[in-house]
Amino acid sequence: MSAGDIEAILFPVEGMTCQSCVGRITRHVRKVDGVFTANTLHIMHWHQVEAFFAGLPAITKPGTVLAIYGPFRYGGQFTSHSNSMFDAALRTRDALSGIRDFEAVDALAVAQG
Repeated sequence: MSAGDIEAILFPVEGMTCQSCVGRITRHVRKVDGVFTANTLHIMHWHQVEAFFAGLPAITKPGTVLAIYGPFRYGGQFTSHSNSMFDAALRTRDALSGIRDFEAVDALAVAQG
């Protein structure tokens, strides 16, 4: 793929609802082979995390690779003391954000295929 093969598309999302964003964007996005997100799930509300996963089938091909980078709890446990402190800071800022349980996120991904 060369630089000439890449098309930049900008989507104004200010003031849109989650469903509106999904509908507007998925009409213009071709099916993709991979999805990557970094340091996002812990700053989103859980219903937004669910909406992220619910929107994946509209933009992904069968066998799409999903890569998620960020902190997680495993078996309900933080992987480090600093992640525990980070989670407390996130929840102080916004009670509906916070480090997610890997198992819950994995279940959302599995449910979408």
